[in-house]
Amino acid sequence: GSELGRLFVTFLWEYGRVFNPRFHAVSVFNHAEESDFIYAGAKYRQMFVGDPLAIIDPFTPTNNIGRTCYGIGQIQSAFDQALSRIEGFTATPSNGRSHDSKHTGQQNRHDSKHA
Repeated sequence: GSELGRLFVTFLWEYGRVFNPRFHAVSVFNHAEESDFIYAGAKYRQMFVGDPLAIIDPFTPTNNIGRTCYGIGQIQSAFDQALSRIEGFTATPSNGRSHDSKHTGQQNRHDSKHA
């Protein structure tokens, strides 16, 4: 369960905040020789300069199935917003407290400032 959640959060982070459709491509090919999926996908991106998004067709690698996806910015924004909501319910590195707990002193102080 937690591993699936971790994969989902990583997906939202990579495609909502890191992925740049002008420089990167989406590919399902095995990039075992590459440790960074962004770098591995960037090798394909140069094949489709001018397309708003490069998604490499796994059956025909010279075909870009994302060539008409002009809403990629909206999709990335939705991923980023989803990740922000998830981050709102997880512990912060600075104090280790959960944002969703209504019983923390920090949360109560925050609420009293806005009352």
